[in-house]
Amino acid sequence: MQKTRLDKSNGAQREPSEVISRYLEAIYYMWSEGEPLRSARLADWLGVSRPTVTVGLRRMARDGMVRLTRSKEIELTAAGMKAAEAIVRRHRI
Repeated sequence: MQKTRLDKSNGAQREPSEVISRYLEAIYYMWSEGEPLRSARLADWLGVSRPTVTVGLRRMARDGMVRLTRSKEIELTAAGMKAAEAIVRRHRI
């Protein structure tokens, strides 16, 4: 099990970048619809190319935010869900 990346200066978890925040927010909303979540659908939702999404998802998987299933579906990890919920909450205020 991978851990999320930590800021080495004080051990606190870093905030996701603006791009990763957009991905997390989109994944959260798409997940809440209950439909299978795949990279092609995420690319369409975000208005970016599929290779761009693949790079972002690999980075997010490396950082412990998502995992890709054998059927190529995207799942938020506990850390990813926590970060996504915080982003959504911030945007609703």
